[in-house]
Amino acid sequence: MELREDRSVTIRRNGNIKTKKTRKLLVGDIIFVGQGDKLPVDCVLISGNGIMIDESSQTGESKDVEKSALKGLVMPDEEQNPFLLSGTIVKEGKGEAVVCAVGRNTRIGRIEEKLEEEPEPTPLQIKLEAIVMSKELYKICSNMQSSDNSCCSYLCSNANPPNNY
Repeated sequence: MELREDRSVTIRRNGNIKTKKTRKLLVGDIIFVGQGDKLPVDCVLISGNGIMIDESSQTGESKDVEKSALKGLVMPDEEQNPFLLSGTIVKEGKGEAVVCAVGRNTRIGRIEEKLEEEPEPTPLQIKLEAIVMSKELYKICSNMQSSDNSCCSYLCSNANPPNNY
């Protein structure tokens, strides 16, 4: 499941302003964000004004969320919200943000990864699989027993078919 498109964004890297494909972004790059942009990475707003973000793709909340730039190297307080998440949309304002997570390391990337994981079988599923396998083995051995196959004869004589077979 790949939800992100590979489009171009304007960044500042090593002091130089460049245009890069979103798949080429690195942690530490500064991206320029503006109205209508769909954020390709998780980042922290470091400058900007009047930034309103549609976070409905992440939170389900229909109200746009106001973001304010991080002030210095201190933990943001409750009123300050500088975090911009991948997949959200800038509704108003413009600014600059430092990339802090890309690809599978973004919040949406971690969610995608969990959705792709195969869950471990439950104890009930394991027991049901064993019952199905023993029934199938019994059927195979029963059909082959008439051919006087000594291996099948041994398996069938020692197999314990489930009750009500």
